[in-house]
Amino acid sequence: MEKNYKKALSKYNKIIEIKANFWQAINNKGLIYFEQDAILLAINNFTKAIEIKKNAESMLALGVSLKDTNKKKSILLVKEALQKNPNYASFEFREEQLWGEKLQKATEELFKLEELKKDISIANLYKN
Repeated sequence: MEKNYKKALSKYNKIIEIKANFWQAINNKGLIYFEQDAILLAINNFTKAIEIKKNAESMLALGVSLKDTNKKKSILLVKEALQKNPNYASFEFREEQLWGEKLQKATEELFKLEELKKDISIANLYKN
């Protein structure tokens, strides 16, 4: 939130040194890397987080990160993430989860794809 990415990355790295399978810290590193336009690092971190726990946040973020390089996989990940947690269809919910401006913008653009319109509509019906 403070956009002090260097400090945040340092803290997340320390957390991961203590608990290597703390998927939330790994995921949050991915969120930071996305905001820094280090998409490959973001993809690597989201993938690691999913390997530890198949969670909606990392799946959606990975789907967004892959939209330009692997659209088919991107769409599949987004659909599965929204089924797991429809709240991620909400900009406000993602904002509460500390998603940065770049990731939010990229997510909103991805959600405009025709292939996802039905999934977004269904998620909006089921979100809290």
